[in-house]
Amino acid sequence: METIKQATQPRVSVIMNCYNSAEFLKEAIDSVYRQTISGWEIIFWDNASTDASAGIAKNYDSRLRYFHGAINLPLGEARNKAVAEARGEFIAFLDCDDIWLPEKLEKQLQIFSTDDNLALVYTNTVKFQNNYEVVDFRENDEPPPSGRIFEHLLKKDFITLSSAMCRKKHLLSLNSIFNPLFHVGEDWELWLRLCYYFSAGYVPEPLTKWRINPNSMTHKKFLLYSAETKMIIDILKNLDSRIGLEYSDELRALEDVAIYYQGLGLWFEGRGHEARRTLRPHVKKSIKFFLAYVISFFPQNFINFLEKIYFRFRLNKLFTR
Repeated sequence: METIKQATQPRVSVIMNCYNSAEFLKEAIDSVYRQTISGWEIIFWDNASTDASAGIAKNYDSRLRYFHGAINLPLGEARNKAVAEARGEFIAFLDCDDIWLPEKLEKQLQIFSTDDNLALVYTNTVKFQNNYEVVDFRENDEPPPSGRIFEHLLKKDFITLSSAMCRKKHLLSLNSIFNPLFHVGEDWELWLRLCYYFSAGYVPEPLTKWRINPNSMTHKKFLLYSAETKMIIDILKNLDSRIGLEYSDELRALEDVAIYYQGLGLWFEGRGHEARRTLRPHVKKSIKFFLAYVISFFPQNFINFLEKIYFRFRLNKLFTR
């Protein structure tokens, strides 16, 4: 059996981590089966789902390798277990509610073939809802960067997980892959460490479709964003002492981002006094801090009203050309 596995070893391992993702799962898996190349496998890690996900996944052929976790693990830890089962030279990631266009893997492999030192290749992404209206992921006409992109990633996480493909040997050269302590920023933290040491490539085509779920666009993750941004700063400073010196401006900007989200998170939880105490020393830095501080004086019943208006505006912006 091992001889057969080696003879049919895939070139790309597609990592799909699943927890109760039955609603859109078949659509996501089918988008892998429609790829224009055939040298792939799916590592399907079922993170102790209780819905119909297992039955859907097991309905495919042997190219989908199903693994069942006995207990639900933090997403970063579950992804590490899935990567450990990968046999391919390259690792691609697909969230269970996202979709790939048919040429995605082929065009990423073409970029990898131009440079053996490339560790990551990502694609442009479109956002969509269930009615399949789409809008370009980029918010301006400037294309995302390629090459040494660490400094760009410090300013903004512009790589969606489902658009990314990595060379496995470069992933394994890191001390760890996904940090199991992270809940919302584990992929950004990985891209930063990976792209500090290695180069990245970019396919300037929208080959990944990122499903936007309005129910997930809530304030509840603001405090997590804040805490994990602070963790990223500490991790990078410990990664290499030169980072704190060479990228001091970018790290200070990240610290401001963490403080801003901390203030918003406290306010959304109805802890206005704590929010103002957090934001007050920074109100002169930018209009963003000033407005957040002013809004923190509004009562709790105004929070829910403002939240509905804000996220309705964001959704309208996303799906209006």
